[in-house]
Amino acid sequence: MPTSGFYMIWQLIMIILILYFATYIPFEIAFLDLKDTVWRTAIDYAIDILFGLDIVMNFFTAYEHQATKRMEVNLKVISISYLSSWFLIDVIATFPF
Repeated sequence: MPTSGFYMIWQLIMIILILYFATYIPFEIAFLDLKDTVWRTAIDYAIDILFGLDIVMNFFTAYEHQATKRMEVNLKVISISYLSSWFLIDVIATFPF
């Protein structure tokens, strides 16, 4: 459920990771001349895995239906809704380049 403690902590972690990618990575590319190390590569892959897990989690997370204002818990409806909204953007953003 989107109101559970675990889900709220998960969303907070995702927000922190998004802020990291939106601020530090462009700064690093523009101004720092850092070599790729095993640790940096491992951290980048770990973050990509967390974003991938977030995609999987979105297939199982209830949401508030716009028309009825009720919480939608049917997995088929949740999956169809996610596939027709943010799924493609999430997959493109998660794909490691």
